[in-house]
Amino acid sequence: MRKDQRTTLFLDTEFTGLRQNAELISLALVGPEKQWFYAEFTDYDAGQLSDWHRTNVLPYLWLEKQSKISLPGDGVCLRADRVAVSDALKDWLSRWGDVQIWADVPAYDWVLFCELFGGSLHLPDGVPYMVMDLATLFHIRGMDTNISRQGYVFGDAGPPPEWPQHNALVDAWVGLECLKKLLNA
Repeated sequence: MRKDQRTTLFLDTEFTGLRQNAELISLALVGPEKQWFYAEFTDYDAGQLSDWHRTNVLPYLWLEKQSKISLPGDGVCLRADRVAVSDALKDWLSRWGDVQIWADVPAYDWVLFCELFGGSLHLPDGVPYMVMDLATLFHIRGMDTNISRQGYVFGDAGPPPEWPQHNALVDAWVGLECLKKLLNA
């Protein structure tokens, strides 16, 4: 990531399912200098949740349980409805100027992100309507697109125990580390 390029941010979300009308459960963006934004939504339809969500996503929502988040850097956390999250996210994104957003297999993440602002034609200034795809970069590098992202970053030691998979902030942080490693390989 060169300094003359847009600022790279990594996006991850958790959402209610791989179907139309999916809703955000949580969203995170992580920046290059340990800046981050993390939100948990209060207005998604819990009736859309599957047993998989109840086992693999809901237990790892930090703010709902008022868990203490201990992460380095400059972070914004909030638990709110879509309107409040969208407003806070616009404010957070305004610090960057032009950005390039990456996500891992971003088909749903990106659409749901854009919907927070009324669609891809209404994104905040400096945010392009296109997202970059980490899975495609793994493919271009000749690697298995299903490789464990945490395994790629942490190796056999594994991630810290307080870094659960399917927490949007953890997954965004791991995604950014994967991206840095792939770009510097």
